[in-house]
Amino acid sequence: MPPSTISQPINNAVLPAQSGDGFVVKAPVELSGGDVLIGVSASAWSQAPGQISMQVWLDDQPADGNLSIYANEGQMHMSLGHTWVLCESVPAGQHTIALEAGPTTVTDENDRACVTVWQIGDDVAARFSVDAPCPQGTGQTLFKGLVETEGGPLLISACASGWVTQAATCITGFTPVDGGDPARLEVFANNANQHMSMVATDYVYSAANRGLHEVLFNADGLTSTDGGDTAHLAIVEWLGDGTSPRRLPMQNQLQNATAQTQTGEGGTVAASQFQAGGGTLLIRTNVSAWTTNPGLPLMIGIQIDGTSVGFTEIFANPAETHMAMVSNDLVVTGVTPGSHELTLIGEANTYTDYNDRVSVMILEFDATM
Repeated sequence: MPPSTISQPINNAVLPAQSGDGFVVKAPVELSGGDVLIGVSASAWSQAPGQISMQVWLDDQPADGNLSIYANEGQMHMSLGHTWVLCESVPAGQHTIALEAGPTTVTDENDRACVTVWQIGDDVAARFSVDAPCPQGTGQTLFKGLVETEGGPLLISACASGWVTQAATCITGFTPVDGGDPARLEVFANNANQHMSMVATDYVYSAANRGLHEVLFNADGLTSTDGGDTAHLAIVEWLGDGTSPRRLPMQNQLQNATAQTQTGEGGTVAASQFQAGGGTLLIRTNVSAWTTNPGLPLMIGIQIDGTSVGFTEIFANPAETHMAMVSNDLVVTGVTPGSHELTLIGEANTYTDYNDRVSVMILEFDATM
């Protein structure tokens, strides 16, 4: 089997106006055959309080991937979170990936979607990908499972939604493996009793030995969930020497990092230097933001060495409300070997402060070093 490859057929696509049960985006993709991970994120809204959802389709058939969140208010654009959908034994050739809106899920020109395709090669193994409705209660275990590995490092990607009963509190999740130190993912809740997506996060767990491992996805003691919330968890294992695709070390680790304070005038949200080897980069970008005025698009630019390579966005109906933006699994080519700086920049009217979170991981495919 060849090495893993990465592509992004849908990058911040502007979604069409539709009022539910409609396909919002489709794109062709050429696959070499085998297992495929499809990274998906999107925003949407509903006319009235209720469930908002997006279903992933592959070749006119629904896949086992679903983004879903409960909207406490109508007329409010919301991030639906992020998921990696595992499609096994996909034949070689041209295929079609699509997102279908749920029955009460509305989209318009203010909504965005991103779809990235990771063709699994002989350098890694996709151990599982799960989208599960959350249990009802506070401080619940959202997902519990066993994963069997060959002893390589594990890439763990997580996202979920939830709510808190007290305003000005973080909605928080944890993803421990074998009872070890858990990774943390959060979003700041300005309002009580409002379902919100956490800022998705990725981390590498290197202490796994060959055999079975217990993976948990827990809500903290202040975070409540119910059937309107969804937990997303994916695990990929590096095989052999674990060097391809490489996780690029970053000077500042941006895993649930606190955003810098800036007021939407080109200020820096986060920055970190990294060493590239000349391959194709997957820049997993997840961040929250807010604005002082209602009814405005929020946008954070993704730059390498001061040059824009992409964006992450969300439309903010309310002011003074921190919101997870639509995650962007951005694929970038043409970055030369050597040292570079990744910078996230707040665009017009897009504010961040110490209550916002940033999670960025860079993987390099087909590197020369």
